[in-house]
Amino acid sequence: MRDYITSMELKHYLDDGWKMIDVRSPQELTYLKKYPGAINIPYPKVIDEMTTLFPDKKSKLIMFCNAGNRSGVSARAYRKNGYDNVYLLLGGMEGLDK
Repeated sequence: MRDYITSMELKHYLDDGWKMIDVRSPQELTYLKKYPGAINIPYPKVIDEMTTLFPDKKSKLIMFCNAGNRSGVSARAYRKNGYDNVYLLLGGMEGLDK
């Protein structure tokens, strides 16, 4: 099973009720493009507080950052802890512009 979705698949997942989790810092969001409706939970807080933030391990989450590095680490941490419905948005926000 792959651990990512592509920008072309994103709309399908969002239509199915998945949540976008933006792991970039609040400072980055002052000058970088935002994804409408995304929930901002900065890395590493998104990992450190995962069971508080998302107590239901069946939560449907798509993690993203600018290029995919921090969101990849975050998504892998969630899957390692039993969250099966967590994906990385391949290429992050930069991938959406292509």
